[in-house]
Amino acid sequence: MNDDPNVRVVDAQCVEGTSGIGLTTGIIRCLTGSASEVVRDCGMEPGFVFDPRAIEVRADESSEWTRDRVDYVRCAVAPGAVPITVTQADFRSLPLAASPVQVQPPTLVSLVNIATITYTDNTPQVLDTTILGQPVRVRATPASFTWDFGDGSTPLVTTDPGAPYPDHTVSRSYTTTGTYTITLTTTWTGEYSLDAGTTYQPIPGTATTTTTTDPLTIEERRTLLTDDDGS
Repeated sequence: MNDDPNVRVVDAQCVEGTSGIGLTTGIIRCLTGSASEVVRDCGMEPGFVFDPRAIEVRADESSEWTRDRVDYVRCAVAPGAVPITVTQADFRSLPLAASPVQVQPPTLVSLVNIATITYTDNTPQVLDTTILGQPVRVRATPASFTWDFGDGSTPLVTTDPGAPYPDHTVSRSYTTTGTYTITLTTTWTGEYSLDAGTTYQPIPGTATTTTTTDPLTIEERRTLLTDDDGS
């Protein structure tokens, strides 16, 4: 508490943020008596209000109060307001499209001990949703890919989405004939925006999607030597 009768804390005069209305951008500019300003960013959370305060002083009780400075700008939650956040459960409930799986050869018939090439797409996804009545934009980005080639081998975990031949980086050489199913699990990280994608904040945790190919047949081909006349 201030015990000096010639110093007091009052509401400050504040104006909109330079990049838009303060309640939209989270930025507030507070004018002092000398027309300089203090800028404070209260973040983008809906439900937050700005509570700027200034220091005024006077020489004695018979003098006029004058603005000394803007002492602080407090970011407070408006009464009854609930700040919007996106939880891991919210993120996992979104209809993320599973990563596509491309296989070469595209016929889904390959040979023993020959590389079967796989690759996918690492393009981020943007989804619009609503939480507590507030429009929210979510951006999901692939963080890692887990390839299970269906032959009992240890799944391959990589941040590389792979590429088609001849620049391929993800493949499996099957050692026995048979029919196999390839499963790709993509792990996604998320961010959310309350201003239609201008700024983003991280979402805790991750989400996953799974893609399974049609059955892949692995065959063995043998070379036979014949006479030149074909007999």
